[in-house]
Amino acid sequence: MSDLDLKLYGQEITQLLQPGERLLAMTHFAPAPGKMRVELPPDPPDDRSGLQKAGVIALGVAAIAVDGPSPPSLSRMLGGVSAAGHAGSWTSRLLGARRGHADRTHYLAVTDLRLLLISKKSFRKDRDYSIDLVVPRNALSSASRHGRPFALGRVVIEFSDGSMIALKLGSVFTGQANRLVRALCSPGTSPPAPAAERR
Repeated sequence: MSDLDLKLYGQEITQLLQPGERLLAMTHFAPAPGKMRVELPPDPPDDRSGLQKAGVIALGVAAIAVDGPSPPSLSRMLGGVSAAGHAGSWTSRLLGARRGHADRTHYLAVTDLRLLLISKKSFRKDRDYSIDLVVPRNALSSASRHGRPFALGRVVIEFSDGSMIALKLGSVFTGQANRLVRALCSPGTSPPAPAAERR
């Protein structure tokens, strides 16, 4: 999401935030090309009818028959590891939440309190944003820009549970990647304690 998008939609996003929480940066959630070494949670139960499932399988087989299997891309081969983590890790949860909402466009929002996976219905005029996953700031270990060929705006986010994910935020330009890293590395604030704890 560009600075212009943030100006246009930032007000709608801030309505999802807690009182006093500040939005620092927001970008499309796009994992970088590379090897995925992450254990994903199992697929949710499929409640489609047998006919619907058969139709999807037939379309997939037809696509392979027409186009053939896609050859490995140069950017994927040069990308290194783009995700790593055990089942239940923050990386696994991020990718699992994204996979569970394939009909939605996903964004990563950084606030002073949390890292949020936000989505909205794709190709709809009404921007029905919702929060799909919340990652507390203390779960972040580090964030830095590690450019690769064809992905100079590649950002690597590491979590305290040992998992990591690389995002592709630009092939040539790095401004968006730099802004995300600055936001992720800025000191976060602790969420306010519940009233019972403040006594």
